[in-house]
Amino acid sequence: MKMLASKQEMKRTAMKSINSSLRHLIEIETFVSNQQSDGTWKEEWLPFNEIWANKQNLYGSEFYTAGQVNKQETVKFTIRYMPSILETPKEKMRIISDNKYYDIDFIDNIRYENEWLEIKAIEQAFGGVQSGE
Repeated sequence: MKMLASKQEMKRTAMKSINSSLRHLIEIETFVSNQQSDGTWKEEWLPFNEIWANKQNLYGSEFYTAGQVNKQETVKFTIRYMPSILETPKEKMRIISDNKYYDIDFIDNIRYENEWLEIKAIEQAFGGVQSGE
């Protein structure tokens, strides 16, 4: 029983640490196509959610691996679990943080515990040019 309590305490400590580091307000947008009243289609980025996140640059072996495939500008965002993000194709989403645009490359439900998501995103070279296709 003592081992179980210890694991719970470790988890509680880790959660406090992550919660205190969620200090970056990010905006997640989705790319949608809407038919207008005149029958034409309009494609645009619309707000999906605003959420607090932990934002980190890659380092160590992650940075080295990203450099090998020309993804050096990859940033990791850690957010609270949000199932709606997992239900939306990542190619149709982007993140705005500190006036920079990031294409979502990978979303990880950390340890499949449905508590935290780690999103790896690549900074867009010219900001906001992704077509969503």
